[in-house]
Amino acid sequence: MLAAEKATKAAEEAVALHKKAKKDRNRARNLRAGVAYGPPLTAIGTGYVMGGGLGLAASLLSTFAGGAFVGRKPYDEDADWTTEWRSLGDGDRMTAPMLDQAFRAAKVIGSEETLRVVQMPMLDTRGAWTAILDLPPGVPAKRAIRATDELAAAFGVEEAQVSVMKKGRSGRVELYVSRDLPFTDKAAPGPLLALESPANFWGRISIGPDVRGIHQSISVVERSGLIGGEPGAGKSASGNTILLAAALDPRVILHLADGKGGGDLEPFESLCEAYEGDADPEAFDKMLDDELRDMKARYALLKKLGKRKVTEELANKHPELRQKLLWVDELMLYTTDDDFGKKITKKLRNLVSRGRAAGIITFCATQKPGSDVVDTSLRDLLSIRWALRCTTPEASDTILGKGAAASGYSARTIQSEMRGAGLLWAEGTNPQMVRADYYTDEQVNALIERATEWRRAAGTLPKAPLRLIDQLNTLAEEGDKDAEILSRVLSCFFVEDIAARQRAVNGGMDREQAEAEISVHWLPGQVILDYLKLQCVEVTAEKLAALVQRTDEEKTKRPWGPKGSRVTGYPLARVETAATTRFGLTA
Repeated sequence: MLAAEKATKAAEEAVALHKKAKKDRNRARNLRAGVAYGPPLTAIGTGYVMGGGLGLAASLLSTFAGGAFVGRKPYDEDADWTTEWRSLGDGDRMTAPMLDQAFRAAKVIGSEETLRVVQMPMLDTRGAWTAILDLPPGVPAKRAIRATDELAAAFGVEEAQVSVMKKGRSGRVELYVSRDLPFTDKAAPGPLLALESPANFWGRISIGPDVRGIHQSISVVERSGLIGGEPGAGKSASGNTILLAAALDPRVILHLADGKGGGDLEPFESLCEAYEGDADPEAFDKMLDDELRDMKARYALLKKLGKRKVTEELANKHPELRQKLLWVDELMLYTTDDDFGKKITKKLRNLVSRGRAAGIITFCATQKPGSDVVDTSLRDLLSIRWALRCTTPEASDTILGKGAAASGYSARTIQSEMRGAGLLWAEGTNPQMVRADYYTDEQVNALIERATEWRRAAGTLPKAPLRLIDQLNTLAEEGDKDAEILSRVLSCFFVEDIAARQRAVNGGMDREQAEAEISVHWLPGQVILDYLKLQCVEVTAEKLAALVQRTDEEKTKRPWGPKGSRVTGYPLARVETAATTRFGLTA
């Protein structure tokens, strides 16, 4: 009421000053007319008397000049600028009357209601308009947030240029209207490039700038997350902000699963203690079994130590409790599999709900954010949501939660030019538009090399997995005869591979082509027995058949040698299966 009285008094004073100014202007105009007419009339008479015709001409010229001056059209109307349509899109300034008009057009406030301007409209350093407004009593901020599209139309700009956020109380909003479509300029170099020492995954992780240019960061401690968006929205580049931060902290254990079977996660493979890169649901299901066993072991150790959850101090003392990041790329391939989909969803839900306090952080990413891909029982446990560009409000809601689009937070509004931009809901009560820090492929490789050096220095660089033949050799050195036989059989395939490529080269094939195309996957039993004899390993045909048990189809004779004689033999895959099954090894 005091503010209204003050505004009314100021308006009355402005009207009084305007009337006084009009009166002063009319008085001055009359004075100028008297001054203008007096001298010409005097000049006409004096000129005629004193100068005849020449004097008359001079006096008439003076009279016409005076008439032209006083005969101009006077300004005698009040200009009501508030009745004109003002548009930010046309370059006009943001004013209080414009705000009232836009909010009325968007039906956020009634035709007789006005906004209370808490912070007057002003331009920031980026040339964007910002203001803080109080809505009329009884009008909640969410009504303005839901009407972002209508407000954009009223301001004459794109919806993506308008940001409306609740500011401290239910009826107060902060309005931000950027000059151009945000996130279409070239991204600045990511802050991880400037690191001179290992990162701290226990601290805050840089994500990227919001529409105001303010850099945003999040904490993932005891959190899990979901990233989703249509193909080409920048999901892989956005995920790199978190993956690289984890890789650059030598204490973090990396377990990655690539559901696309592509190359997005391949650069990180050398840093991983577990990696599933073949898009194999069965292999990922087994990987989750290992994660659940590790979670159980972590809780057993916490109970023994008398602690409730893993902290940074505790993890530094006990390497078994180091932070672990499980990253699942293209979740759809795993969760929609006919044989393992439901099992995988159930195990993931168990791991996400119970693993956070044990230091296990799970992030899932998908290009098809649908309820059949991300079960709501799993999604609701993932506390960090990042919705990149989506084709429908429903797809956006699958990531952010049901009703988010209806409340004004829909990733469908993100333009195709805004690559890497998405609605991030990590902290606070509402999602906010953020563009992820961008790292080129060359920068990613450089950061991974740096991470490798730091992990090697810290003693946490995973050892390269041993080949199956090396694992068998280790068992053979311990005295296992069967392991020695199988190791020699695999050596036979290796030798025959080399011989076959050499024969191809001698026959005129290019060496690189031979290396790429020629591989021996089947050998006659007699060839294997002869090789074992040369290696001083006495094995009978019956013993070999007992070690490597084949199906009837695999026992079928095949052509071999220059003459194409048909003989029985052993597939390489069957030999590997026999070794891994008998000794519990990995191929």
